[in-house]
Amino acid sequence: MGDRILTQEMLAAEERRVLRELAKRKLSSFCEYAGRGEWQHSPHLDLLCGKVEEAEEWINGEHDEVKLIMVSLPPRYGKSEIISRNAPAWFLGRNPNKEVILTSYGAGLATDLSRDARRIFRDVASPLFNIELAGDTKSVGLWHVKDHHGKVQAAGAGGPITGRGAHLAIIDDPIKNMAEAESPTNQRKLLLWFKTTLLPRMAPSAAILLVAQRWSINDLTGQLLEEAKVSGLVWDVISLSAIAEENDFLGREVGEPLWPGRFSLKRLEATRKALASERLWQATYQQNPAADVAGALWKYGVIESLRVAEAPQLFRVVITWDPATTSKSTSDKHGILVCATGTPIYNDEGIEKADKHAYVLEDLSDVYTPDQAANVVLEAYERWNADKVLAEINQGGDWIESLLRTKDPNVSFKGINARESKRGRAEPVSSLYIQGRIHHVGIFTELEKEQTTWTGPPMPSPNRLDALVHCMSELFELGGKKKRARTY
Repeated sequence: MGDRILTQEMLAAEERRVLRELAKRKLSSFCEYAGRGEWQHSPHLDLLCGKVEEAEEWINGEHDEVKLIMVSLPPRYGKSEIISRNAPAWFLGRNPNKEVILTSYGAGLATDLSRDARRIFRDVASPLFNIELAGDTKSVGLWHVKDHHGKVQAAGAGGPITGRGAHLAIIDDPIKNMAEAESPTNQRKLLLWFKTTLLPRMAPSAAILLVAQRWSINDLTGQLLEEAKVSGLVWDVISLSAIAEENDFLGREVGEPLWPGRFSLKRLEATRKALASERLWQATYQQNPAADVAGALWKYGVIESLRVAEAPQLFRVVITWDPATTSKSTSDKHGILVCATGTPIYNDEGIEKADKHAYVLEDLSDVYTPDQAANVVLEAYERWNADKVLAEINQGGDWIESLLRTKDPNVSFKGINARESKRGRAEPVSSLYIQGRIHHVGIFTELEKEQTTWTGPPMPSPNRLDALVHCMSELFELGGKKKRARTY
């Protein structure tokens, strides 16, 4: 029994020794070493550690430019533990003559983070790298490495930064809340601070690491990305959503949570519901801030205000199909929506808002071969007990009816040969939203993105949006006798 315990103790000691050596080279190992069993590895955390290591390599590479790294990820996903608490201690341990500026949305928070970084430096980095904290260091907001030039200075984003400057600047969540994020005054202040206070403090071959959740299209992250289009500054941009979407940076499958060990998909969906704002969820958790686009026919706030959780009693259901322009599996997405008219929505006084209301029930749009798309359409037709399949037959689209009837000879089909301008067809449908008569049953992220960003020709009209316009035009009988259509 004693030999077994001794062997286990020896193995634990050896594992600790190996981890200690790794901690000198890898930030993720340093976090694990400092955490003493509490640190949890995760792909997004290892990625963030890697970006700090890239910054250090750049700083020591004698470059003439400042390396700019920008990481967007949801709140409470471990970013501060890495970049604000462990990274300064690890970086100064390896580079005791370098200087670090540590900023966050307030001087108080930045100081608290600096206090933690100083503790980790004293307790972990100091014995690991055989260096010491300067004895005359009394302020947690400004501390030095003994017998070296290295130091950490903490400051609030937007506030003054004194001293000689920095080789590594860390910006950890420079915005406190949505009110600050959407304040034009605060937006200008932060951008001006970045350009006139922080940037001039950077040493040659320096690096700036901005890690933050997104708030709005014009938060500091958004403004810097927009200015980069003009200034020519190149940012290394990493965006990590709480729930994976298409083309995920980490290669996750669509719908996979970012940190399942801490925030399960069930927990994330509960958070999404509790926020009671799809716009806030998309910004802070999915890193997809939305803003009203000048010239767009739809405003996100209007769509959001009309959203309902469940469909009421339905009267007429239509499956609408806007086909991709080519018949290849690599084509654009086929726009396929399920829409219906239903029981009107009443206001607080019990008075009907309008004579007819419509509901977007399902978005089945995706990249399909024509045969696959037809199967999807017919499956929805049967499942919803729909009245009709509606499809645009411009540009030789007569094949749609033939394909559908090959699979179901009895399908009720109507072909639309639209000749009006796309914007001209869309404007009456947009007006129905403004009147409060079209509701989304649930959340249709991609469709709503198309609605709120499309400004009309020459901008291509997305297939989801075209499908929506055709469907609502049919349900509301827009255009009357002027409507150009063929019914089969």
